[in-house]
Amino acid sequence: MSDDLIGRLRAADPAGRDALRHADTRGMSEAIMATDGTTTAARPAGRRGLRRGLLAAVLATGLVGAGAAWAGYQQWYVQSSQGVSDGVKCATTWVGPTQDEPVASGPLLTGDPVPDCQEYQRLNGLPAITDPVAFWYADQLWVAPAGQVPDGARVQDDWSESVALRELQARANDVVDGLGAGCTSVEDATALVRADAQRLGVDWEVAPVTASGGAPEACAGVLVEPATRTVRVVTGPSASSSEGGATPGGPVATVRDALRAGVAQRCLDLDAAVAVADEALGFEHHWPTTAIEDPDADCTTVDMEVGGSILVTLRGPRP
Repeated sequence: MSDDLIGRLRAADPAGRDALRHADTRGMSEAIMATDGTTTAARPAGRRGLRRGLLAAVLATGLVGAGAAWAGYQQWYVQSSQGVSDGVKCATTWVGPTQDEPVASGPLLTGDPVPDCQEYQRLNGLPAITDPVAFWYADQLWVAPAGQVPDGARVQDDWSESVALRELQARANDVVDGLGAGCTSVEDATALVRADAQRLGVDWEVAPVTASGGAPEACAGVLVEPATRTVRVVTGPSASSSEGGATPGGPVATVRDALRAGVAQRCLDLDAAVAVADEALGFEHHWPTTAIEDPDADCTTVDMEVGGSILVTLRGPRP
């Protein structure tokens, strides 16, 4: 991936990757289930509501291939134990931030760091973490064996709210057919985010913020503030605006368009959607494609977030 493309990706980041850090441990309230519809062969383009269903996280990536390709993916998902990560760090054996050791690391994929870390371990050819537990230590989220949790760490067992927030965040940042795909007013975006939050059981305040002097038709973006349990809908650049800094271009736009035509505008099962995503992403730098099974869904939905890299999340039924 070229330096120019990386620059565009970073400039296009619609929300910070640390949006779920320090999420409150209070359990997520019961999700509102969407009513099933009739499965159709095709689905028109446009925004779709979030569907919670009974989710079973199953992560999938297209990593079957030559050894050189495998090594490339390994390098993407590893960093020093001393580095700062906006996501999670995964330790087969606890090493801590005082030692410079390579550990699997990356953003939260499902919102639950334990299965996410096991996936990063698998992708890096590392053994699964035995008796894993998630905890905060030195302002960093870790997963390590339960018997090796360091003194002073804060263990967190309930990640249900984080899972719901992760879905809400992916939906809001989505450039395929979500808020990031076009220019939505702050008023309309606030209504959409509030509906999604209610459906997912996210009991946070959703607050519209109009910049001083901002035009009523200005495009909306979303910021998550865990410290105040607030989702702010603010004026920001549009992913489709000719003047917006978030306009995807080159390979990023190619991936977006392939996902829009291949998944969002069709009615696919989860496995078929994963195949489309793997082909669309190719060897562009991306975080692991996240496939979450939702047996109550009729078709698979897709969220593509663009920041320092590309993160694709798929939710739908197995065949």
